[in-house]
Amino acid sequence: MVDKKAQKPIISGIIIFSILVLSIASYFVMANPSTTEYTKDGYKYAIQDDGVILFAEQDYHCSWKPDGENGGYKICNPVIVIWNNGSKSFNINANQDLFQMNINKITKSGEQKIQWGKDKKDMIVSSNYTWYNETLLNNSCLNNLLNKSLNDSIYLSEDDFEKECSYKVERIRFSNWHSLKGEKNNINRGEVLGIRLNFELLQYESAFYNFSITSPILNFLLDPEISACGILNTENATYTLNTSIAVNGTCFSIQANNITLDFAGYNITGNETGTGVDFSGYNEITIKNADQLEDAKPLIEKSYHAS
Repeated sequence: MVDKKAQKPIISGIIIFSILVLSIASYFVMANPSTTEYTKDGYKYAIQDDGVILFAEQDYHCSWKPDGENGGYKICNPVIVIWNNGSKSFNINANQDLFQMNINKITKSGEQKIQWGKDKKDMIVSSNYTWYNETLLNNSCLNNLLNKSLNDSIYLSEDDFEKECSYKVERIRFSNWHSLKGEKNNINRGEVLGIRLNFELLQYESAFYNFSITSPILNFLLDPEISACGILNTENATYTLNTSIAVNGTCFSIQANNITLDFAGYNITGNETGTGVDFSGYNEITIKNADQLEDAKPLIEKSYHAS
């Protein structure tokens, strides 16, 4: 005959043991969430199965320094975004969460890897942001419309191309950046945190970087690319090429007034998926000595008109 009084501690022990096993199992599930990656509208995404999303520009353009200042290097400040689209809030703690980045530089002599991220002084964060709409162009639509205009001998203006082939996507812009070091950053449900990196690469060098976060609730790896081209954003400055550039997508984005881009007889070659030089919304732009832009898209022509 079993003593009923003796059953109680046994049953209680089984219950406590079961709860402990479930808690440990839940921790390991949380510590090793699976992720899915995809690209869309110029951005690369990694999504955990709990709904947390990490994303960044798929083909990032660093900022070129103008003639007389560049020293052969460009400044790279890509932004990584953590979007808590899950069901729970969580904290990012610089002293506990492991942030790491490897820069894989693709050069003529081969691939070189540079480890980065042990010192977080080159990483700043922001939780102050606004959403805005960006207008993009569908390249397949542009090609079809261009072929139709050529085959039917119909003149189409730049506005015609943009009207027929443009669509809007939602983007995010951050402000009030501050240091990550030694600080907890709470990310509530539906909120985002921006992480901005800072490093330099050789001016004409393409690369890709592996950015990873490892913690009990985050386990991400994202590997966006860095374009050989760049952003020209110093007003009243001149930028002069000293070699030809092969690029996929848009090459140069001019983001200031009164800029001169001197091709010096060199070329941009591409795969017809972007604009050779884009300076929409800026004035007094001069493009000179651009004898040949291979695989030129229709919208590249506006560069010539500004010469």
